Amino acid sequence: MSAQPGTIISEKPISMEKPRSIEMVRSDVQMAKEFVSIWKHLQSAVQSSRHFV
Repeated sequence: MSAQPGTIISEKPISMEKPRSIEMVRSDVQMAKEFVSIWKHLQSAVQSSRHFV
């Protein structure tokens, strides 16, 4: 997702079967890597959209 206005710029398919609990997601090594990857992207998008004076 991009920064303001939010626009979907990429989709990430998740291979973990549904239904999935938060315990399943948090204990899975691959899901932890996906979370970090997505979080870094969002953080970067927000920071690059900010205008510092």
